[in-house]
Amino acid sequence: MVRECSTTWDGRHSTAAGDTTTPRVGSEYQGTGELAELTADLIRCEQAEQRAAREAQRQGQEAGRATDTQIDAAGRLARLLTEAVLLVSGYYHHHGEWRKVPRGE
Repeated sequence: MVRECSTTWDGRHSTAAGDTTTPRVGSEYQGTGELAELTADLIRCEQAEQRAAREAQRQGQEAGRATDTQIDAAGRLARLLTEAVLLVSGYYHHHGEWRKVPRGE
């Protein structure tokens, strides 16, 4: 549910709540005065919590991407070192598999 708070021409607060669960466009009048101010404060707190949750999720995703990049780099390095050891040990790469060079030839 999306809500908005506005200040009326005489300085009082009025609050309207829009329902985002239905395809209809519109809002529901919530009132004026102290109750409207409290409702508006509650709405602002909910919105701040939602923004904080989205930011935390975004930061978690960024940290996950950084970790993935490091893991990929470590995997490439391990593959390169493995290939170097196999080549030095007398193996060669043939159609996707490693074969030992025959000694008699």
